[in-house]
Amino acid sequence: MRRVALGIVPLLGVLGTLVSCSTSGPFIKRTEDFEMTIRFQGLDRTFQVHLPAGYTGDAETPVLFVLHGSGSSGEAVRGQTEMDRVADALGFIVVYPDAEPSWAYPGSDAAQRGIDDVAFIEDLIDRLRNLLVVDARRVYATGFSMGGFLTHTLACRLADRFAGVAPVAATMPSELSRDCGPARTLSVLMVHGTLDASVPFDGDSARGRLSVNQSLELWARANGCDAAPSIAHLGADSAAGIALRRETYGGCSGNGVTVLDALEGGRHTWPQGFYQASDSIAQFLLRYRR
Repeated sequence: MRRVALGIVPLLGVLGTLVSCSTSGPFIKRTEDFEMTIRFQGLDRTFQVHLPAGYTGDAETPVLFVLHGSGSSGEAVRGQTEMDRVADALGFIVVYPDAEPSWAYPGSDAAQRGIDDVAFIEDLIDRLRNLLVVDARRVYATGFSMGGFLTHTLACRLADRFAGVAPVAATMPSELSRDCGPARTLSVLMVHGTLDASVPFDGDSARGRLSVNQSLELWARANGCDAAPSIAHLGADSAAGIALRRETYGGCSGNGVTVLDALEGGRHTWPQGFYQASDSIAQFLLRYRR
C-alpha cells in the first residue's frame, strides 16, 4: 500500500483542490489503495482506503465506511472483515478510519473529552469527493461493537449523508436514543448474536445500552415501518450451534427498510462461517440510495 501523510497546512498548499468539496473536480487521480493522515480539530486522524478491482475513476462509485471496535484499528478491522474482497466482487470503495483512540458517541468517554467523530466522518465524506469519484447517493456505514455504536450515531445525526447503515454487535446507546431524530428514512440492518456477553442482546442498562429489540423498534418507528416484523429462519450451522433468524419490518416510508439478522447462539464476533457478515451487509446496503 502506498502511504500518504498530509497535514492540513501542506495539504492546502500543495493540493488546493481539497479546500472545496465539489463533485465537479478537478479530481486527484487515484486508482490504487492509499492511507492518509489529516489534521482535524487539532488531532492527527488516519484512515485507509481500498479501491475495488477495476476502479478507474470514470464512474461514480459507492462508498462503505467500516468502523473498528474498541482497542482495534482500521487496519485490524480490514483484515477481520475481509471487506476488500467483497468490495472487489461488488464494486465499491471501502474506508477504514481510525478512532482517537476510541470512538465518540453520546455517553462515551471520547465524547466527554470533546471528540466529534460525527464531524470527522462527515469531513471524510467531503474529502473523498475530491480524491475519488464517489456516488454521493450511495454512502454507507457499518461498524463492530464500539464502531457499531458510532454507526447508530451516524444514522441518527447524518441521515442526509448516508443511504444505509449496518451496526454489528452494537445496540443503540441509551443517551443517543433520547434525541435520535434522523432527517430522512434510511435502511438499517442490525447483526447481533443472541449470546453476546459484551453487548447483551437483552440490553445493559448499567452501561447505557438498549436491547436489540428496543433498538430495532426505534429504527422501525423512525423509518415509518409496520408495527410488527415478518420473521424467517434462514439456515443453521449445527456444528457451530448457530442459526440465522431474520426479522424484517416492511411497509416503511420512502425507500427504507429495517432488518435484524439475529445469530441464535452467536457471540461477540464479526460473524463468519455459514453467515458471512461482510457479504450480507454489502449486498443489503448496496440496494439502497438516498
